[in-house]
Amino acid sequence: RLRAMGANVFAHFSGLGRAHGAVNLGQGFPSFGTPAFVQQAGVDAILAGANQYARPGGNPDILEKLAAFYSPIFERELDPLANLATFNGGQEGIVCAMLAFVDAGEEVLVVEPFFDAYNNAATLAGAELRGVPLRPAPAREGRGWAADWSVDLEALDAAITPKTKLLVLNTPQTFVGKSYTEAELAGIADVMRRHPQGLVISDEGYEVMNYPT
Repeated sequence: RLRAMGANVFAHFSGLGRAHGAVNLGQGFPSFGTPAFVQQAGVDAILAGANQYARPGGNPDILEKLAAFYSPIFERELDPLANLATFNGGQEGIVCAMLAFVDAGEEVLVVEPFFDAYNNAATLAGAELRGVPLRPAPAREGRGWAADWSVDLEALDAAITPKTKLLVLNTPQTFVGKSYTEAELAGIADVMRRHPQGLVISDEGYEVMNYPT
């Protein structure tokens, strides 16, 4: 399964960037160092004895803070030890979720364009990746707007088969910056309710970078 993945696109272009001295706009490398207060917090944690691996679901102190942050957003009280888990990064979380819920021979549906990690995770699970494209609307005011891209709900519904186990939804969307409206999300939810075998992974890595235009 690993041989079927091929080269990672980010590693490929980062290598080209280093080789040619190019500005790398693909991975968001910061042009500044780690802030001093963050460095000091790391030192303080180590000196205080916080130097052992955490429980499998994550450090309880971190989970409690996440529960306090997300409970008002989800309008429900989240149990930090039962409803939340942390990972070393977003890709690890996506891979773990797919391996947990998807069996070999099942299908994973994504909205195109998509982060290549979804394909890699589906490959590891032995699943088939299928796509439904975002569709752009005509330009407004002489330019295109991320908000005008949309998913054709009929096409989404038609793409789901009895083998479809997961829909991966990315909002704000990595490539065009599309953030789904509440109405759009409700429409997608209505489609998924018609296919109860399907689950949804909502990749919201940029949720706190969502600004009104």
